[in-house]
Amino acid sequence: MDSEKHAGHVEVQPRRRVNRTVLVVDDSPSIRHRVCEICNLHSFDVCAEAVNGADAVEKARQWQPELIILDLSMPVMNGLEAAPQLKKILPNTPIIMFTMFGETLPQAAAHAAGVNMIVSKTESLESLIGKARSLFED
Repeated sequence: MDSEKHAGHVEVQPRRRVNRTVLVVDDSPSIRHRVCEICNLHSFDVCAEAVNGADAVEKARQWQPELIILDLSMPVMNGLEAAPQLKKILPNTPIIMFTMFGETLPQAAAHAAGVNMIVSKTESLESLIGKARSLFED
């Protein structure tokens, strides 16, 4: 009888939201740790960490993250040098430049390098997460 009541009715399960994967790139272990912590608390899964731009390029190839949080000032390869290479590998992956030089970094230079957004490290980590989420809103 129950089947008669529900004949023609298809129950649809709501789509489960899968967390976005993120690559965190910073030469400071303490900053990487804090960014990873806040990401994991707010529906971003840290798939990898990198200590400089060259390391980020390798990790991006390997892990194919959906978001990259990238420091500007790092040894070996800085964020502005790494961003164009990261965009070649992952053209649709947004890059957030998370830097102490957010107020002085020329927006045009950052955007030309492939950076989608600049966030100053003087802002709260919650602000970073809010801005990261805004990159995925339709």
